[in-house]
Amino acid sequence: MKWTGERILSYAVILLFPIWFLYMMLFYGDFYSGSIGEIRKPHTTLSIERTGNIYADPVEASWIKEITGHIKKNTSPEDTIFAVPLNPIWYFLTDRKNPTYYEWILPGELKTEAEQRKVIEQLKKKVPSFIIYADIAIDNREERRFSRYAPLIYDFIIGNYRMEKTVGFFQIWRYEK
Repeated sequence: MKWTGERILSYAVILLFPIWFLYMMLFYGDFYSGSIGEIRKPHTTLSIERTGNIYADPVEASWIKEITGHIKKNTSPEDTIFAVPLNPIWYFLTDRKNPTYYEWILPGELKTEAEQRKVIEQLKKKVPSFIIYADIAIDNREERRFSRYAPLIYDFIIGNYRMEKTVGFFQIWRYEK
């Protein structure tokens, strides 16, 4: 095998792309476990009684403070809340219980209407004072929006709760008695 300038250049280009990809992913990628780039972003210390000091993005820290403060101020420890479609961390941060068997409800988890009705029955047994709802299209696919893949539960929320406030992309819904 003869090493020509053209061959060396083609090898260099082939090897350079994966290295460049890894560099960009590590230093400029978004949140994921092990992101070196996360170290370079500004952080603030967030002190919550259940966690001690944690470091968070300043904007997200303000969301966490506002949501946990609102829930704690307007509920008692024996009250329940419901966080959908994801984010079970709210149960821990607010020290409030989840009235259902589900820590999260993601696309494909409740395959039938009967399964959705079971969740609604659990919600009716111990009605959550608040619902923390993140209206996001998971993976940027509209069919993976909670209102589309769990329509019965979404209709239950719309029919029994009113949106009290929005914090970032989280909506806080209060139970209407």
